[in-house]
Amino acid sequence: MKRNLLTFKLVVGLVWVVCLGIIGVGMLLSGGTHSVALVQAERALAESQEKLAFAQSAGKEDTKQRTLDRLAQTQESLYTFTCPNAAESALIFRIGQMANTLELKKFTSRVPETVPDKTLEKDERLTEGWLAVDFAADFLKTAAFVNALEHHEPVLFVESISLCRSDENPQEATVRMLISYLIQTPEKLRATANADLARQITQ
Repeated sequence: MKRNLLTFKLVVGLVWVVCLGIIGVGMLLSGGTHSVALVQAERALAESQEKLAFAQSAGKEDTKQRTLDRLAQTQESLYTFTCPNAAESALIFRIGQMANTLELKKFTSRVPETVPDKTLEKDERLTEGWLAVDFAADFLKTAAFVNALEHHEPVLFVESISLCRSDENPQEATVRMLISYLIQTPEKLRATANADLARQITQ
């Protein structure tokens, strides 16, 4: 009986020793793994910080260049969709030609005595031009004229339009329209504004 009890105690003790050994080895391995992981993480962090510092220093020049490229594209669009100061009278003449092509009746154009408040924010490169036109036409020709204005380059904006149906011809209306467009400032002023803008970007 005593021998069985002793054997039982030895077996239990041996099991505990094995379990404690396994736990100890596991802790050592786990600690080693964590240490390796910690070292790797610290190394990755250091590399990331170096890359970040490099990107920040290189990004300044890259950002400047992208901004300058965007400025050049903006200027190109500006010149494509605006009217040079010296070409304003030619633009008004082309509007008259468009009216003649569509056979709008009694077409007249003039600079309006009063215009709405400026819709353009302060910009040394641009100013607004305004033109009031009157004519008589049916709905289809009026719609075609509006469409031609809005697809024109430089862009022409139809700010307001009013129609008064004719008593003589119910299919025809007297149309009054207010048109606006963007005018480039004189070359010298525009060059100064562009130089100032470029200087601000590169600072």
